[in-house]
Amino acid sequence: MSNKTMSVRPPCVECVRKHLAIAIVLIQEYQDGYEGHDWLAMAHMDQAAQEMRGFDPTLSQMIREERKSFELDRTDLPAAWDLLIEVIGWTEQSESSQKEEPDGSEDNSRDELESK
Repeated sequence: MSNKTMSVRPPCVECVRKHLAIAIVLIQEYQDGYEGHDWLAMAHMDQAAQEMRGFDPTLSQMIREERKSFELDRTDLPAAWDLLIEVIGWTEQSESSQKEEPDGSEDNSRDELESK
């Protein structure tokens, strides 16, 4: 094995949205009785939290806390659902802001989300 440092790709907004969307579907399937889909949903929530760290550490921590809450109490589904929907909305707002602000000006999409 080489001592070379592996390059890590930059955080991916689409990946956050993808993992959260998959988690939502898996939570629904878990509610419908599909065994094991709760664990798959938590795995995708973890992946989303890791990706989100590169954009917003606070939201990343919220996703992690919701995943841990869901892990302890599988009946706490509405809170997980609401958070996932909120973060998906944040990623869409963030992408829109990045497209509208190509000059590198500060992105305040998280501040706007918190004021709602």
